[in-house]
Amino acid sequence: MYGDEKIINETQADGFGGDYAGLQINIMSLIYANEYIDESGIEKPLDPSKSEYSIECNGKKYCFSPSKVEEIDDFVLAATNNHLRTMVRFIATTEALMNYAKMPQYLTYPGARDAYKTNPNDFSMTGFNTSNIKGMDYFAALMEFLSERYSNGEHGYVQHWTFGNEIDFTGTWYTIDNYWKNNTTPSSDTYIEEFYRLLRVGKIAVGKYNADANVYAPFTHYWDYKPTPAENYDGRFSYKPREIVDGLASRSRLQGNFMWGVEYHPYCSTLPIADVITEDYMHGLKTGYMSGDDTSRIVTYTNLEVLDSYLSRPEIKCNGKGRPLFLMESGVAANSNPIVQQQQAAIIGFAYLKMSLLDNLVANTYYKYIGNDGLMSFALVESNREKHCGYYLLKDFGRLSMPEWNNKYSSYIGSCGFISNEPNYLAVINKVSKEFGTGYNFLDRYKEVYGEDEIYKSLI
Repeated sequence: MYGDEKIINETQADGFGGDYAGLQINIMSLIYANEYIDESGIEKPLDPSKSEYSIECNGKKYCFSPSKVEEIDDFVLAATNNHLRTMVRFIATTEALMNYAKMPQYLTYPGARDAYKTNPNDFSMTGFNTSNIKGMDYFAALMEFLSERYSNGEHGYVQHWTFGNEIDFTGTWYTIDNYWKNNTTPSSDTYIEEFYRLLRVGKIAVGKYNADANVYAPFTHYWDYKPTPAENYDGRFSYKPREIVDGLASRSRLQGNFMWGVEYHPYCSTLPIADVITEDYMHGLKTGYMSGDDTSRIVTYTNLEVLDSYLSRPEIKCNGKGRPLFLMESGVAANSNPIVQQQQAAIIGFAYLKMSLLDNLVANTYYKYIGNDGLMSFALVESNREKHCGYYLLKDFGRLSMPEWNNKYSSYIGSCGFISNEPNYLAVINKVSKEFGTGYNFLDRYKEVYGEDEIYKSLI
């Protein structure tokens, strides 16, 4: 689940279960600056040494906000105590660009600071600048402090770290330059090099304390495409995720391969909607916007195997292993309408069974657990704690045998237009895969994972 420690404790107390929890951290006020640069360009020292949380890195002391550290402690320890593994996502909101005494100026990009002066309302987050030695040292110190803290057990464990949010939409979620000044972005090679350096620095830091910890690059649901401003205004300055993945993999092979993964947000082709498969079929596949191969413009739950298979390509793998895929932010929308909630449940059932059959998928942190009453949201539980039928379907996934689970919840499939006549969730997966032409053999994979049960035999 994606939320705070209160949600973790509630879901576990309720017996909902789960294996992973996700937390987003705004580092803008986490690491203190040791200096700031005034309007005339003069660097002046600051003394943040009063903090009880600090680390020595490359011969210099770096300090951290006690309240922010303790906030992270609460979440990670709650997750660990409830036997959940944790993914942490770092972001820096644009406030970092206007208050240099809070977040180190060297950890932000000059172009982004310039953009904030002229276009403060046009983007939401800034990138982490490791192109200068001071910025790199700040980021290394940040990663070493947190990696050490959340690897010894006293404060809980973090196994996965992702940097930024939806970096393909650089003009909104990971700004590194003043795109508005010249109405363009840096070359893809420049952008990829900036993020590659960040991944490598982060991996070195976390690897000192936990060799199994992974670092991730986060993306929207776009794949081999960058949208026009008319299609998606947030993507007016963007890159193709596939191009970034290819570039990161190429640099890894040339400069010493290391393991990093993809954090992906496989939202439906239209937001928000419950009957995802029908929508993706009508407005994705039929319009040419989606496909079952690696040229698909977007990847959703419907054709998720496209991305999973891509991460197993020889030129993408790391030392013979596929790149890990983590779905940090994904869900199915619904409102108070019972039919819509059945559609939500059916798509969740389809998605979770499919995900259990993929090779590189690490986890899906469902977004989100609690939502607004009666409105279209991705929630499984209304704010008054009224539970959708998808809540029970997901709660029972992995607890019941696969035939029991299918028999109990397959009736929801009939609420979805394109798949309404399918008898069980494996049949749905098989039909959708064939229709989209992904070439993925889900029947054989199901047999490997679940055996030749009655669900499998019904389709042979």
